[in-house]
Amino acid sequence: MKKYLVFLILLATVGCTKTQTDYTETDHTIILDYIASHHLTALPALTPLAAPSGMYYVIEKPGSISKPTYYSTVTVNYTGRLANDTIFETTLDKSPAILPLAQTVVGWQLGIPLIGRGGKIKLLIPSALGYSYQPQGSIPANSVLIFDIELKDFY
Repeated sequence: MKKYLVFLILLATVGCTKTQTDYTETDHTIILDYIASHHLTALPALTPLAAPSGMYYVIEKPGSISKPTYYSTVTVNYTGRLANDTIFETTLDKSPAILPLAQTVVGWQLGIPLIGRGGKIKLLIPSALGYSYQPQGSIPANSVLIFDIELKDFY
């Protein structure tokens, strides 16, 4: 009886497991194609452990010497687009966004601390560091995200 019950639990667990495709190579190709087609000189971003993250960035303006941390609240103007240049969100026609950096996508958490107050950066974020397999409004699942961000302030 116990073996039968364990088998049923295992079967139910396996049946409920959702498989997810690894988009690492696909995202990398999309990002490199975007860099080439837009004639960008982008650098690969590293994780805090100095491992490649799959994200690339272009610092357009470094900003001040002091930089935000993961625990900072940032005030930013930004435009978010898909790799086909479709804009999905922008603050350019509104007030800047004020956000705790720790509550943003991982790509922002890695990228925004690379610039200081007044800095501007372009982030090319693979889907795993964005919204991954979860669609968000007009952003399809597994989308590479491109952000142009101006760091207005942080505290």
